[in-house]
Amino acid sequence: MNLPIISEDQYDSNELLYNNNQYSAHCDISDDSMLIELWLDQKAQSSRKTYRRIVDEYILFINSLGIEKLRDVGVYNANNYKQALKAHVKANGKSLAPSTISQRINTISSLYTFGKDSGYFLVNPFRLLKKPKFDNKNQHKFLSVKEVDLLLKSLKASSNDKILSNRNYTIGVMLLFTGLRINELLSINWGDFYLDHSNNIGVRIKGKGADWRVVKIRKDLWFYIVQYRRDFGLSYEMDPNNQEPLFVNIHGQRLSYSYVRKLLEQAAINVGIRKKVTPHWFRHTSASLALMNGADINRVKDQFGWKNLLTPSRYLHNLKELDETATDFIPIKI
Repeated sequence: MNLPIISEDQYDSNELLYNNNQYSAHCDISDDSMLIELWLDQKAQSSRKTYRRIVDEYILFINSLGIEKLRDVGVYNANNYKQALKAHVKANGKSLAPSTISQRINTISSLYTFGKDSGYFLVNPFRLLKKPKFDNKNQHKFLSVKEVDLLLKSLKASSNDKILSNRNYTIGVMLLFTGLRINELLSINWGDFYLDHSNNIGVRIKGKGADWRVVKIRKDLWFYIVQYRRDFGLSYEMDPNNQEPLFVNIHGQRLSYSYVRKLLEQAAINVGIRKKVTPHWFRHTSASLALMNGADINRVKDQFGWKNLLTPSRYLHNLKELDETATDFIPIKI
């Protein structure tokens, strides 16, 4: 049986597919729809549409099994969902990638964990499922120092308008120096910057799950930020009450993800970088360069907004995986 798939391009519905007659005496969440809305509220704004679509598809699936309420799903049903994901054939004739299957199971499991922690569910039926293994190629998506240099030079010459080129260059440098997710960068307001007691410059970042963290801004980066703001006729004096976007277009509107993505892709193409560079490559590159040059792994974890040391540890492993291997100990000369 194929999964009921909702097209991401066409999906823009706020209608609820969940039932509204479920009640638990153990918490103040009255039904599935309230649970899902509360759970979505903990997610980044930019990700909610994707999470909602995955949950709606899951609900359509369990409804097809004759199950109306989320709490009535057991481990056997959860495994049925996993098997349906593995057997699903997309419109192009291809199966779902293991990474996609894992993402969807993780998403639904996250919903059940939230419900269990809130007292709405007794158990998370997905907790015991073994997730598909896949090669996480993202952690190898980083740029060399030479490629970074070429890319930044390309951004510096990305427009005939010097003011726009300087803004584009500042975007690239800020992504590189801070390791911010692109949505985090584009959501920054001018009032998010501040000075600490030692005159260090920081910026408050709202990350995944509405978790706030602070990222330091180097003085050389701050120079370019101020210069860009001055060139655009924007305020460049720190003001905690200024809610203007940090980066704007020529109309003074906040830059979009699609614009920055295309900007970086074209900048890479212009200097002959064959890698399919996206904004997230800067985040991977930033973490890799910091760890490679001796940054404390705990500080990297905190700056990048990771929940634990597992992710930066993987970066460190990938950086050193070819330094000394069994191959180096084979005593044969050629």
